[in-house]
Amino acid sequence: MSKKNVSGINKMESKKIKRTTGLIWLSFAFVVLMTTGCGQNETEGEVGTERSIFKAQAYEQKLMTIYESRLAEWPYPYESLFLDTSYGTVHVIASGPKDAPPVLLFHASELAAWSWLPNIGVLNEHYRTYAVDHIGEAGKSVLKDTDVFPKDGKSIADLYLQISDKLGVQKVDLIGASNGGYIALNYSVYAPERVKKIVLLCPMGISPPRAVMGIKMVMAQLFPKERRLDRVRLWALGEDPAVQEMSGQWFYTMMEGVIPRVALPKAVDPEHLRQIRAPVLLFLGTKDNVVGSHKKAERRANNIPDIRVEVLDTGHVPGIEKPAVVNPRILEFLRS
Repeated sequence: MSKKNVSGINKMESKKIKRTTGLIWLSFAFVVLMTTGCGQNETEGEVGTERSIFKAQAYEQKLMTIYESRLAEWPYPYESLFLDTSYGTVHVIASGPKDAPPVLLFHASELAAWSWLPNIGVLNEHYRTYAVDHIGEAGKSVLKDTDVFPKDGKSIADLYLQISDKLGVQKVDLIGASNGGYIALNYSVYAPERVKKIVLLCPMGISPPRAVMGIKMVMAQLFPKERRLDRVRLWALGEDPAVQEMSGQWFYTMMEGVIPRVALPKAVDPEHLRQIRAPVLLFLGTKDNVVGSHKKAERRANNIPDIRVEVLDTGHVPGIEKPAVVNPRILEFLRS
């Protein structure tokens, strides 16, 4: 294929990505406009705080009850750290030997730091892990101002570098799931000298965002009826019983009662992917409705110079769905 043809294809793909991203951003802006400041919970008769991401205190309390129940299952002694950043307070679950090599864990969107529960015990045998609650999402991190949050790849990277500095971590392994993978990619693009190895589990940012994802999420949050929320929960997380048992109620409550303040992920430019120098282990799922085609994702991921791809028969959260498969492969990769 000639360079001219390749250039034409790249321009067409770029336009398609911009159109899709624009549609999702428009939908996201619409749901925020319709719900911000209203926060009315018809069942409870409560109104959420104007500067809170929670529609009502009842939703926050319910989610925090689930959070604490998951922390009670944490298989290793842990510390809850609260770090001051330019955007607000960031909560981090720190566990594992303090003198062990550090690993930063970036969770999937719509979940929280506790979602590393199926993986943390194995990791803590060899690593000091820092599971971050993404600011602007349901969890224990709190924005100072709900209108001010990282809104592009560079500001995302800057925030997580602040977090690393507060933790005293200079060079680190990164593990990111879903939108956490998008965070890890931006961290690696803008601070390559700070990254040792990267593990990505069905990450956003490799492929262009899917318009169907934005529409489903917006409709569920704008009109949070039980049947619609159930369909979106199964579509996004998959139907695996272990995933639904661990994450289903959290996801359902979050969709019903939270208005996240986060940057929507977009496809990282192939040029930026080619600049990543750290070795990457990428997991993709054949049943992943959020990322979409694993074959297309793998083709784009191959722009990363040093990458190993593992395709699994899973949905969007393989770390929860198949930890017995994923955990040893992550360990082997990080320790090799």
